[in-house]
Amino acid sequence: MYAQRDIYFGWTSRRVPLYSTSTIEPDIRSDDRAPSGVTLDRILPESLLHGRLITFHDAEDDKDYVAVTVGAVVGENDVPVRAVAEETLVLFAARSVTNGILVGTEDDDLDEREIDRQLRLGGPVRDLLEYIGARSVVVDWAAAAA
Repeated sequence: MYAQRDIYFGWTSRRVPLYSTSTIEPDIRSDDRAPSGVTLDRILPESLLHGRLITFHDAEDDKDYVAVTVGAVVGENDVPVRAVAEETLVLFAARSVTNGILVGTEDDDLDEREIDRQLRLGGPVRDLLEYIGARSVVVDWAAAAA
């Protein structure tokens, strides 16, 4: 069944359609800064987990974002996205029992609300998630009530 390509908004989560771009053209800059774009895309050893490690450099803010995919997420709908600390990214991915995408950065300002904001308004996290190739992602931006 083909999922609708529109934004779903719930009390605690949001589904956002992504339009896959297999390549992200780097910005051409006249200064010495590195261009924005994917700087690393590696398949992780299957002894660790089934997934990929992708890094994205944002030249505007001079910030690097790291994502680990867990399981097969390319072409999938409603892939969960979670923000984790960069130091624990691979550890969380190895312990994950569901397919999804884990995103981290060197700053502590990246959380689910910031991911949600960049998915809606555009930004380096959206560019990174579009590069990964999921058809739509789901971000839990508020904790569910028990």
